[in-house]
Amino acid sequence: MIPLSQQFMGFGLAIALGILIGILFDFYRISNRLLRPPIMVTRISDLLFWLLMTAVVFYSLLLGNWGEVRAYIILGLIFGLIIHVRCFSQTLLRLANRFFRFLGHLVKTLARPFTWGNRFFRRVK
Repeated sequence: MIPLSQQFMGFGLAIALGILIGILFDFYRISNRLLRPPIMVTRISDLLFWLLMTAVVFYSLLLGNWGEVRAYIILGLIFGLIIHVRCFSQTLLRLANRFFRFLGHLVKTLARPFTWGNRFFRRVK
């Protein structure tokens, strides 16, 4: 029998892992939004993402509690995902959107001299 203190520790780690999975899922969503892959690629990458997350959870369970899947572990993962979605997801998506918008402006600004040169040489012909 696992001591209660160790079960609480496992529950806390499951919550943290659920939050981490939520963060990784948000990054996955952002990359899909930016890259806009075809539907078949999206389906395959969805499957690969969740297989990878399953492997991460399984490996964490092996390290943390000898691979035993208990109800409190599943509840902790779900609770962690809910915490992430309710508290962090919108902020993370908003910050990522601002970052990529800034990055786009930066690239346009840095590319501007090259486009001016291109326009100049077209007029010279």
